[in-house]
Amino acid sequence: MSPLKFYISLLTIIIASALSASSQMLTKYASSVEGIDADQISVYIEDLRTGDVVLDVNGEIPMTPASVTKLFTAATVFQTQDLSKCFETKVYLNGKTESGRLQGDILIVSTGDPTFGSSYFPDKRYVADSIAAAIRKCGITGIDGEIKIESPQWLEEPVPDGWKESDVSRPYGTGYHSFNYRDNRVSMRFSRNGSYVFTPATPGLTAKKSTGKGGESVWRTKGSNVYNVNHSAKKDLITDVANPLPEATFKEALRVSLKNAGIDVEGRKTKHSSKKSLVYTHLSPTIYEILKSLVLRSDNQMAEAMLRYAFPGMSRIDAVEKEMDLWKQLGIDTNEMSLEDGSGLSRNDRLTAYNLADMLAWMAVNDPKFMDFVRLLPSAGETGTLKSFLKSSPLHGKIVAKTGSLNGVQCYAGYAIDAIGVPTHVVVIMVNGFKGARSDLKSTLQQLLIEKIR
Repeated sequence: MSPLKFYISLLTIIIASALSASSQMLTKYASSVEGIDADQISVYIEDLRTGDVVLDVNGEIPMTPASVTKLFTAATVFQTQDLSKCFETKVYLNGKTESGRLQGDILIVSTGDPTFGSSYFPDKRYVADSIAAAIRKCGITGIDGEIKIESPQWLEEPVPDGWKESDVSRPYGTGYHSFNYRDNRVSMRFSRNGSYVFTPATPGLTAKKSTGKGGESVWRTKGSNVYNVNHSAKKDLITDVANPLPEATFKEALRVSLKNAGIDVEGRKTKHSSKKSLVYTHLSPTIYEILKSLVLRSDNQMAEAMLRYAFPGMSRIDAVEKEMDLWKQLGIDTNEMSLEDGSGLSRNDRLTAYNLADMLAWMAVNDPKFMDFVRLLPSAGETGTLKSFLKSSPLHGKIVAKTGSLNGVQCYAGYAIDAIGVPTHVVVIMVNGFKGARSDLKSTLQQLLIEKIR
């Protein structure tokens, strides 16, 4: 029996039983299948109206949660921060101005906005042009000095150890920095002769021809600003990659915008000046809007930003510890929780179905903003990462949940809702270690939910 057929058979037994399957039964069933561990399937469904447990399979076993980790991050922000607040980025002219020329620098003071110039918020994308226009409006036609950026250095950390090197080359694996721009991603065009172009232009980011690495055509190591490219085809390779130097990208973009506005920047070192005048303030979307976007699209960079925003001034590790302390104080058993990040991209993260279900149930009972929390979640058959899941089924639009997927991992955590959108059930499904087709596994999980949610 193939690994996939095993999982399908196993989940079919769970569906047919109408009772919680025991760990012993699952282990016995799997014992004849080489390399399969029945303890890698966890399902917990609870009726919020009655408190009855509909299904509980291995709810106590820690699993790799992938992106359902983002639900804990979002719920933590709900408990710690004002959701109507925004990140502020302020722009100053630092120096004196004579005859339209600034004898000093442009100073950008950042607070770590993860949406600065983001393509996911179109009205924020052209921030460089907006800044240039504001400076031109002040009558500035030339700048002697440089474009300088000040940002909270406590935010600047390497990506977590549990992120693979295969992640950090890709846009979904771009890190969160103290200064972020255009979702920390760029497009690379690479020719077989070794020439390349990054768009937008990013000084300091380079690429070079290399031999293949594990079947990958484009990769870089953690902390590196050099992309290795294995490409020999006649047609240029064009691909989006993670940008480890967003500050350099923005400085170059602002130089171009200033030039287009008729303002030249000489880039000379100037004497320090205490004369600083505010010329522009950029506001991010609200924290709630950021949470909505990141949960709907499963954005790792924004999730990491929200973890750090929840606990200002703390390192990532300290923020995670504070997060778990918070939920422990709220009555959630965190003994089996082990988190390294806010996004779930780390392979070192572990959550149980009970951890997730307890948090989801706590939110339903205790958080006055609970329905706003529910509205963060993708809707089955309709939006986000659930757009094709349960589509045209009896549960179309009746499950709202966060998905999580990595190699061999497929998870769901959220709620079943009634006709007016009020949650009726907590739903958590976690599958680790599967080796078959993901589409077949999803099909079986859909049947499980259709059978169990009433």
